[in-house]
Amino acid sequence: VVALSMSPDAKYIVTLSATTPQTVCLWDWTESSDEPLHSIDIHPTHNLQTYVTFHPTNNHHFVTNSESQVLFHSWVSRESGTLKQSAPFLSDTNFNRAVGLFSQTIFIDEPSRRAFTATSLGNIVVWDPERPNGKNGGTISILPFLFMFNTLKLVRVKDRSLTCLTRTQDLVVTGDTAGHVRFYDNQLNLINWYQDLKVGMAYSCVINHQCVPRIPESNKYPDDATIAAKTFAVNDFVVSTKSAEVIRVETDGSKVTLIFNEHDSAVNAIAASPIKPWLCVGSHSGVLKVWDYIEKKVVVTRVFENRSKVQSVAYNHNGLQLAVGMTSGLVVILDAISLVEEASFHYASDVITHCSFSHNSRYLATADGSFTTSVFIYDDEKQWKYLGRYKAHYDVIQDLSFGIDLDSNQPRLLTLGKDRVLVEYNLSGSHKDDLKLLSVERIEQSALPLSIEWYPPVEGELPGDRERSLQDETLQFDDQDVQKDPPRAHLRVAR
Repeated sequence: VVALSMSPDAKYIVTLSATTPQTVCLWDWTESSDEPLHSIDIHPTHNLQTYVTFHPTNNHHFVTNSESQVLFHSWVSRESGTLKQSAPFLSDTNFNRAVGLFSQTIFIDEPSRRAFTATSLGNIVVWDPERPNGKNGGTISILPFLFMFNTLKLVRVKDRSLTCLTRTQDLVVTGDTAGHVRFYDNQLNLINWYQDLKVGMAYSCVINHQCVPRIPESNKYPDDATIAAKTFAVNDFVVSTKSAEVIRVETDGSKVTLIFNEHDSAVNAIAASPIKPWLCVGSHSGVLKVWDYIEKKVVVTRVFENRSKVQSVAYNHNGLQLAVGMTSGLVVILDAISLVEEASFHYASDVITHCSFSHNSRYLATADGSFTTSVFIYDDEKQWKYLGRYKAHYDVIQDLSFGIDLDSNQPRLLTLGKDRVLVEYNLSGSHKDDLKLLSVERIEQSALPLSIEWYPPVEGELPGDRERSLQDETLQFDDQDVQKDPPRAHLRVAR
């Protein structure tokens, strides 16, 4: 289902399928039937219909539109058969100017019975059920159950794309790519607008149009844009944007409140807290959210400045700090509870693909898209400091992992590259701007390594008697290589 709408009396639902051919179904959801009341297939030449809405006062009429075609639908009763469909013709030649791509369509109440369609060129197409088509001529027989619409005029109301269209009271409401919300009367005269919402492209606007707000003697409603400058009082409204923001606008005082901000792009980073039932999720939309997966609610949210894209996240051992790697190469260390920044470093010029803390949170290591490993240290002054960087690989770093030296209980850091090289770093022997290597080993000739994981320690053995092989890594390779060479699918590297 690509779109749906509920009738004003909340009895019927109309849905648009995502199938080919596309199907329009009308449902009476108050009944327990699994079959729609009526359905009709949409001809492929009408393209994918993406928007649907009911007539505000007549459940027997609804309209759908694609980017190139508006379809008006009507039905009489359960026994009347299928839905009836009208597909009025409109092209750039009708008015000798570009129309644009259709976004949304609405009906206007009686007595005009007209319909409006917003377009990507800032136009509103006015559909009239009583006017003959000037191109084809003739008269239109208005059936009692079907609105036969034709184009009346094309009105330019904005210099940018109109992305949403709705109505409230006797007003037509538009939203555009700049996040501006404008109010027009039914003749499309501008009455008022809100342009300081500071949001992205408006995707939808919801207003309670069934009741008129009461105007108190002391109010902060703005004046409208007419010569009379009357008080412009409409109900509060909610705007959702393409960037996954939802805001509430209180018209008495023009107060804007952010309801929530979600990810509008792919989630690239996820990490679980070691001490709480929390899950941290980051994406390229610049949003970092911490969820309580038991209570199923958001604990805290942070939106990074300029929508910096989050690529990797990691908690430290006690869950009190959170490292965030950006696509710009920036590394930010946050308080894991409040998401307030505690430190930041920008030594890399490429995307931070991996972040990891050592078991005692003394070290933080990152890998970036330039095949370089960076290490930061939490010093005796309780501050994070830069330790050093080393480009030990000549291909993508597949994984980065801290382990524990079983004899000294000190952190060990290893990276595994697509170059089939396993590198261990000498953390204790490194100094500021001088990250040293302990070993570089080529661990495979044909299979492609994907990730590494430490063997768990064996209980009951003395530290000095443990086999070195139990301190080393398990390397996982891609499925193709596993099928080709099963013995190398899990390789234990002896040191």
